Amino acid sequence: MELSLSSALSGLQTTQTRQDATAYNVANVNSQGFSRVAAQIAEMPSGGARIAGLNRIPNADPTTSNTDLAQTTGEQIENKTAYGANLAVMKVQNNMLGALLDLNA
Repeated sequence: MELSLSSALSGLQTTQTRQDATAYNVANVNSQGFSRVAAQIAEMPSGGARIAGLNRIPNADPTTSNTDLAQTTGEQIENKTAYGANLAVMKVQNNMLGALLDLNA
């Protein structure tokens, strides 16, 4: 049971960092020469995920931002879905633990 909770928690943390990166990109969409940031995800050997790094995507045009709002919106929707899925795992884990404790009481 602990592994599923740990995996869900790492997923929540990873998703939050990805959401922070997309929010940073949107906030700077009108900044000249802004280079967007992308979060790289890596699988952990024990299960779950972690942020392997935040990479700046080079911008060839110094007069505009290289943030694509359509792509960023898609990333934010993906983050929302992943966050919800990890929360669902945590809720199920909580319910299972509660049921187990009720059986032992």
